[in-house]
Amino acid sequence: MDFSKQFAVINKLKSLVKIPRSFRRHGETQISEDIAKKIQKSSYEKSHQETTDSFTPPYKEIAAQLQVTNEQIFRAAVFHLTDIAINRKKYAEPILELLEKSLEDKIRTKEQLDYVRSKIMQIKQIK
Repeated sequence: MDFSKQFAVINKLKSLVKIPRSFRRHGETQISEDIAKKIQKSSYEKSHQETTDSFTPPYKEIAAQLQVTNEQIFRAAVFHLTDIAINRKKYAEPILELLEKSLEDKIRTKEQLDYVRSKIMQIKQIK
């Protein structure tokens, strides 16, 4: 291993990095070799990490609340899903499908079903 190249990289890092006071001792203007090595190592690791392109739409987490028996949570979920569908047109169709599927749920009261139907109509008017 060529130590002159390794130290050249460390010295280059030292010259490029603005040194926060927490890394310096009183009166020093450069960072230590250990800190430069840590910076180099973390930079190397970050450069080799995979970036994830996956994205979960915001309505997916709320949709799980449609299965809850609590009246308040169910109504809040329907309300928020409707709001997302109205404001984000690309999610309107999958949200409509979720709400229509919730109409088939046997545990829902007549008031809950009426509420869901009114929200479905509201989405369809905007769509």
